[in-house]
Amino acid sequence: MLYNLIVLLLYLRYIYLVSDMKNNFAKLITGVAMISILLLQGMWLYNSYEFVGLEIKNKVNACLSESNEKEIFNRLNVALLEMPKGAIISSDTTSEKSTAFVPNYTDLQESLVKLGKPLMLHKLDTLFSKSLEKANIKVKYILNKINPETGEILETTDLKLRGKLDGALASDVIPINKNSTEGIQVLIVSPYKVIFERMTILLIGSIVMAIIIGYCIFFQIKMIIRQNKIAQMRQDFTYAMVHDMKTPLSTILMGISTLKSGKLDGKKEKTDKYFEICMDESNHLLTLTNRVLTIAKLEQSVLVLNKQIVNLKEIVNPLAEKFGVNSIKKVVFTISISEDANLVIADYEYLKEAISNLIDNAIKYSGEEADVNITCVKANDQISIVVEDKGLGIAPKDQAKIFEKFERAAAIGRKGGAAGFGLGLNYVLRVVEAHGGTVAVSSVKGEFSKFTINLPVLIEEI
Repeated sequence: MLYNLIVLLLYLRYIYLVSDMKNNFAKLITGVAMISILLLQGMWLYNSYEFVGLEIKNKVNACLSESNEKEIFNRLNVALLEMPKGAIISSDTTSEKSTAFVPNYTDLQESLVKLGKPLMLHKLDTLFSKSLEKANIKVKYILNKINPETGEILETTDLKLRGKLDGALASDVIPINKNSTEGIQVLIVSPYKVIFERMTILLIGSIVMAIIIGYCIFFQIKMIIRQNKIAQMRQDFTYAMVHDMKTPLSTILMGISTLKSGKLDGKKEKTDKYFEICMDESNHLLTLTNRVLTIAKLEQSVLVLNKQIVNLKEIVNPLAEKFGVNSIKKVVFTISISEDANLVIADYEYLKEAISNLIDNAIKYSGEEADVNITCVKANDQISIVVEDKGLGIAPKDQAKIFEKFERAAAIGRKGGAAGFGLGLNYVLRVVEAHGGTVAVSSVKGEFSKFTINLPVLIEEI
């Protein structure tokens, strides 16, 4: 068990070191390690099974030897009382085939047979049963008198169990005559139950160990997959962000270059237009930078919100006007803000940016025309800000992950591809959560998408 635990810890350390390598290599190492650990565990259980089986066999041998000795001396006591004058009983108890002292009492056995006191198997069975009970060994067994050389059963205590001896555990044979043509032997019927009962703690430990190993391997695989996913998302984010920053920077540089060249001198209308373009692109870059910094601060819990009473109409109406003018497609806004849901406690700038993100997505992921409904209502001590579009919708499998950082999967397959770099909805989620609220999404692919910001009504702060 300790060895397997050490192997597991070394494996986890190795997987951690190679987790940044190719996924296929990590999978190969994981598979080899898992098979190796399971093989080691199987070998350990098999050796434990063999050891417990040998231990039971040794105890059965000891009980059989003790019972045989008692049975012999019981017959000897009776024989001594009935023995005629001049009779001789040999007391040699050593085996001719062994250098060690083995008390098999073959001389006594043959002497007692000559005196008419042969081995009574049922009496030996009674003594053996009591010996097993004393040793706390509860097994089904058959006591046999056999021919050790041929294995033939000469006499048995249970004829019914003779056909159920597959896998039986056999004790050593104790000879009962000098030429070893007869002996006694015990067969333990179905020893598996007894062995497994004695291995209960080991089996439970093995199962727990297997579960731990399985969980750790699953966790490591999950971690590797997640690291690869994060690395891929960061790479995609880098490309997308560079592309998103490159366009406005190029536009700004081109505008400044044109203004600096003097080609627009005396052309106030065009000059103002170029200045307006440069300002818009600069604001776009500033918004992008602030969004990234805001998410970083929210992740580190260092963002300080400047909460105040905010009028939602003063946020929603200007945003609708702005997007309606600047959008290259036709946008129709339907705005409904109830009087009891007009005021909320929030940070004006952050809440405005969050709502702006939702409106921008509603327009971006609509068809040739965008139909955007914005509703603010109060219900259950919450103010709900709902932004709904009748656009391309979001697939159910994507709805669970669209709020993740760098996640752009929800945009894949939509018209125009995966726009942006996966920070907008994550920004909305974190800003709303910082206000103590929640964000929910409801969508049907090809029909609509509805995002709902729920903010608590904090009467005590008002």
